[in-house]
This record gives sequence, C-alpha cells and structure tokens, in this order.
Amino acid sequence: MLRLIAGFEQPTEGEILLDGEQIEHLPPFQRPVNTVFQSYALFPHMTVGQNIAFGLEMQRVPRDEIKKRVAEMLGLVKLVGFEHRKADQMSGGQQQRVALARALANRPKVLLLDEPLSALDLKLRKEMQIELKRLQTETGITFVFVTHDQEEALTMSDRIAVMSAGKVLQVGTPREIYETPEHRFVADFIGETDFINATVEANDAGVARFRLTSGAVIAGTAPVEVPPGTAIVVSTRPERLSFDALPGMRSWKARSKRWSISAPTRPSTWCWTTAAAASGCASRTCPVRPSPMPRATGSRWRCPPPRSGPSRIERAGAGTMIGYFRRSPAARRAALITPGAGLIFVFMVLPLGLMLIYSFLERATYGGVIWTLSFDSYIQFLFDHDLDDSLIFNDAYLQIYGRSFFLAGVTTAICLLIGFPTALYMAQQEKSRRDLLVFLVTIPFWTNLLVRTYAWILLLRREGLVDSALQGIGLTDGPLGLLYTDTANLIGLVYSFLPFMVLPIYSSLEKLDFRLVEAAYDLGANKLTALRRIVIPLSMPGIAAGSILVLVPCLGAYVTPEVLGGGKALMIGNLIQQQFGASQNWPFGAALSFALLAIVMLALMAYSLRYGRAAVTEGR
Repeated sequence: MLRLIAGFEQPTEGEILLDGEQIEHLPPFQRPVNTVFQSYALFPHMTVGQNIAFGLEMQRVPRDEIKKRVAEMLGLVKLVGFEHRKADQMSGGQQQRVALARALANRPKVLLLDEPLSALDLKLRKEMQIELKRLQTETGITFVFVTHDQEEALTMSDRIAVMSAGKVLQVGTPREIYETPEHRFVADFIGETDFINATVEANDAGVARFRLTSGAVIAGTAPVEVPPGTAIVVSTRPERLSFDALPGMRSWKARSKRWSISAPTRPSTWCWTTAAAASGCASRTCPVRPSPMPRATGSRWRCPPPRSGPSRIERAGAGTMIGYFRRSPAARRAALITPGAGLIFVFMVLPLGLMLIYSFLERATYGGVIWTLSFDSYIQFLFDHDLDDSLIFNDAYLQIYGRSFFLAGVTTAICLLIGFPTALYMAQQEKSRRDLLVFLVTIPFWTNLLVRTYAWILLLRREGLVDSALQGIGLTDGPLGLLYTDTANLIGLVYSFLPFMVLPIYSSLEKLDFRLVEAAYDLGANKLTALRRIVIPLSMPGIAAGSILVLVPCLGAYVTPEVLGGGKALMIGNLIQQQFGASQNWPFGAALSFALLAIVMLALMAYSLRYGRAAVTEGR
C-alpha cells in the first residue's frame, strides 16, 4: 500500500487520490509525499545535515533557507549539534530521528512510515512512539503508519485500517476496531479474544442470548440484528466477561484451586563412591554423566584407575619435533606461514630484487650486465649521451610514454563507460540471473589472450568481417585499413581488459541497498540525479579498483600492441621487451619495469588511503 502511494509500484487498476487529485500517474519525485523507510535508508556517504538537506536541494530551495530548515528540523527531533556526523556514528533511535527530520523537511502533505520502530528495542520503541505522536501534533501532517504491533496501532492512531491479503477489512477509530470488529480476522488480530460457536436464542434491544453447543446460555451485545435460530460465532474479550444471574437462574461463583507441581531436578553429574576393599582401587568420588541405567557391578560403580603422568602418545612425542610444536603456539604459526612465505620469496621477491639490482648496473656490450654501480638506465628515460659524453634531451622515449598513457587512459574511459551500465544492470537482476551474467563476463578468460587477440586480425584486416559488413550496408566504399593502427590497439585493449572493469564495479553495486535509490526518488531526485548523487558515489570503491586494474596493465601491455599494432606504434610493454631482446640493454629494461611497478604501488597506496578504511568500516 505504501509503495503504491509513494509511486514505487504502479496499480493495475483503480485510482490514488490525494486532496481530490489523482496522483497514480505521477513519478515518485513529483508526488507531495515522503517516506520513512523501515531500514531508515539514510545516505551513508552524507552527514546528518546533508541527509536532511537533500530533499530541499532537489526542490531548488535557496541555500539560506536550506540552512534555516535543517536547523529547524534538528531542533524538532532534538538532534542539535549532530549535523556533521555520519549515519553510522549514531544509534538506532538517532538514525530514526534523522530519517523523520529528512522526510519532514520537505513539508509533505502525507508522511508514510513503513514499520519505522520495528528494529528498535522495547524501551526505545516506547520513547519513539511518544516522539512520533508529538511530531504529528506539532506539524499537523497526516501520518500513514504501517505496523504489525496491535498495541502500537491502538495507542498511536486516530484511525486504523486493518488489512489482510492485500484487502482492507475494516476502517475505524481504535475503539470501533476493538469493540465492534466487522470481521473474524479483525477480532482475532486486535487484542486478546476467544471464539465460541453458538446459536441466537433471543435478540432484544441490542442485548442477545446465545446458546452454546454445550447447552449453556450466555448473554452479550449484538452489533447487528440477528434473528433467533441463527448459527453464529461469539467473540469474547477477557476483560469484558462478567458472571451475573439471569432471570430465573441461581447465581454462582467460580471456584478454583491452585495446584503446585514440583519436579526433582537432576544434577548435571552423578557422584558415586566405591569402597577400596570391594573394587581394589582407592576410595574416591567418580563423577559420571547421568544415564537411565548406570553401569555398575552389583550395587557399586567400578572406579577407573587414576591417571598419573603423560599418556603413551605424549611420551612418544616428548623431546621430538611434534612435542615442540605441541608446546609452542609460535612454532605452529611459523609452520603455517613458512610454505606460503617461501613461495612468495622465491617467485616474487627474489626476481624483483634481482631486477632492482640490475637497474643500477651498467649494460654489457652483448647483453647481460657489468657489476658497476650506475644510474645511466634511469637517466636514459629522458636523456641520451652525445659523442662527447654530454647529456642531451631525447624525446623518442617520451613519445612512447605519451602514447602508452594516452591509449591506457582512453581504454580505461571506454571500459568505464561500457562497464558501469553493464555492472549496474547485472546488480539489479535476480540472484540466479546475476550468477549467469557473471559467468558470461568471465568466459573470455577461458581462452588464451594470444588466441583471442589473433581472432581480431580476422575481424579487422582488409576485406575482413568488419570491412565486409560496413561495405555491405553501404556505410563505406572501400576497406578502412583498421589493422596495425592505434584504433586496432584500442579495440584490442578494451576487449582484453573490459571484464577487469565490470567485475569490481559489480562487486560494489551488488552490496548497494537500492532502497537508498528509492529514498532519493522519494525526496525529489529524478533517475539521473539519483545516479549522480547516490549510486556513483557509493560505487566509487569499485570504480577506482576497476580503473587501476585496467590502466596499469594497459601501460605494460605487450601482446595486443605487438599483434594488432604490428610493432609500428610502440608502447611501454613493447619497449621493455625490446630492451631485453634486440637492444640487449638489460639495466634500462629493468629500470622501465620498476617505473611501472612504482606506478602500481602509488595507485594502490592512493586507493588504500581513500577507500581502505571505509571498506574495513563497512565490512567490505
């Protein structure tokens, strides 16, 4: 019902009227209603003040008026001084008040409350019931409050509508709903009641007599005229029962007896004592677990021999490596860490350390290095030696760096433009469909990168599939010659690295509570504004991770520029391969590799500083 009024669901038939005007055709951001969600739906990346001001900003209220209204709402909900806090820094009751203030700031005609107190403890719920009633009285706004708590409905409401299976069964004041229910479900749902099958014996002036199936006769009020002889169901409220003598009947008093039943408690353990003479063991108390039939020899429990000294297994392990690990927690931790640490050292730390050393050595004439300290490989990034050994600026490598960063940046931008809508679509699907879509995204990884890149040659070459298709539909008159160009490089890089953008963004969006988007709509944001102000900021960790995973590998890409670029337009990856191959300049190749590694480390450090702490706080 609330979702229909708010505009999150569309009715299949009928009308929704507010002040006599139809609103079912209006989108949520154009309806004069606001919602307090069951989960509160506070924007986690905004402060309390920014949350309250969001709806006012959507209405383009002047800044001075926004500040005044925010201060007014904070005073109304008694949260003055909390405007700079984030939602996760506040208690459940305080978050509830912020949600109320945010919804009331827009001054809606109707405020919808979707079980807003269900997540609070009993004491806080009682306090918030009083607070809500106070706010409703002070603001004069109509509250539509959905609850499953009958006591809450009876104490807070001016009018109650009882619904079951999507149908309104009765509408009335709390007294009318409680005392004159029009439906068995209403009588059973509101308050305590018992149902008794009976037949109407007489019905005079609203006071009726009912004969029970046992033959007894009871009297009560009948809300409607029911002719005698009609089979009915009598609803009885415990507090309304009274026992009086009817005319011609003896009065009686109910008697009752109080029965007290006590059961012996069984101890958690039984203690048995055996005699040394009977059992041959020392006299002592032997605790055993209770059982219906305790094992015994005659009337005695045969006591097990006392344990003295280490067991056979402990004696076997004493003084050995097993015994050492058994006694030392630090040794056990070291045993678990050592295999993994050894693999990391041998296959990552050792090669990187060797490359770092090579980058500070002199090149040999025919490959390899001369073990003399030198910084020439780093100087060679931008300078070269003249015939007289003086340094001169060399822009040849600078062009390669520029081309690499340009292609990597454009590839990252294209992957983001394609990957974000794809990830958003995946995150909004049902669980079974999401799993299938993730599987489809990862299918390219099942084939070797070199094979996939060679397949693009068949598509981009002259008279290939792309040229033939474009000429067939009349868009081009001849072959485009896409192969062995920067365009081919760009297409291949986007194809290769697009999944690395989609999956991190999808991982962030999958955790996004899309009720936050509904809250943005409810406060007046259209779809584009909700995307810009809510979805994109909350998915920034995934966007940043995806950008790093695309940008950095693109800088060092080798296969795609070599195969689709034909080696004509070098990138940093091709330059590194060339130094270890044809140029035989190992120190320069090692220095270029470490320059790329430095870029990776800087990107990871920036990501960790910006999003690492938030990820830990939010449990991601």
